[in-house]
Amino acid sequence: MPTTLPLLTTGSSNTSATVYCCKDTGSAAGYCDDCTLIKLP
Repeated sequence: MPTTLPLLTTGSSNTSATVYCCKDTGSAAGYCDDCTLIKLP
């Protein structure tokens, strides 16, 4: 089972986040870290 870590928190007025991925030139695959966004009550 994956471990849940609080990686970032935002204020109530923040409505977006930027997720960065990387890919070398050519036909190789690109990579992004696994992430899940959960709206808290």
